[in-house]
Amino acid sequence: MEEKDKYLLSSVSNTLQLVKLLSKHDNLGVAEISKLSGFDKASVFRMLYTLEKYDFVEKTPEAKYRLGLKFLYYGSIVADRQNIIEIARPAMLRACERSRLPYHLSVLDGNRSVTISKEEPIGDIRITVRAGMRLPAYCTAMGRILLAYLPEEKREEMAAQYAYRAYSEHSICSAEQLKAVLAVDREKGYDIEDNDRFSGFGSVAVPVMDHRGNCAASLGVVTPADRVEKDLEHLLEELRQTSKEISVALGH
Repeated sequence: MEEKDKYLLSSVSNTLQLVKLLSKHDNLGVAEISKLSGFDKASVFRMLYTLEKYDFVEKTPEAKYRLGLKFLYYGSIVADRQNIIEIARPAMLRACERSRLPYHLSVLDGNRSVTISKEEPIGDIRITVRAGMRLPAYCTAMGRILLAYLPEEKREEMAAQYAYRAYSEHSICSAEQLKAVLAVDREKGYDIEDNDRFSGFGSVAVPVMDHRGNCAASLGVVTPADRVEKDLEHLLEELRQTSKEISVALGH
């Protein structure tokens, strides 16, 4: 007998089984789904109702159910990110080898910055940021660059969403302070983080532009904090060169 997974949430697991079932059929009614899944009709209806509420399934005029366009939306996000990772990696590797510093690539997901790729020199600087890490965008250099290149109305909307926290004396602690920083970042084209989220470390980040002229991602380098000010011009030169390589490859 297979051991039960204590971490598995049965309601989510059952709902995902319905999604998988609908992916194999064009349209199915509640009774058909109940028969094929083995779940009772009441449970099937409630799962379908919830999925429909969030546009993950659609109900046809014939009271049949099919997958909704929301999956196309999220699928395109995953595909775009994967494309950016594949395109960016060679340039990031070259930059990492030249500078012996870690390079990170981040994108916005809601109001958070998500690290989607990183390259680190073997045996050199190590930091706990990992691919998939999600942080409030206001508190990192890479996140702030992503916010800075949003339209002004969107920047203001995002700034109002955060529950600001002071990690250090350098932290941004209000929406007004964030908006002022983002305006400067947009003008100068980079952001600096110094001894804020990670004591002893700093980072510098620049935008990566796509074929539409939009900021598709942010590229950042992590370094001991004392190097941020001392080597800023050199760090920016490396970052801008690498960002340009990636942006051109994206069609900018």
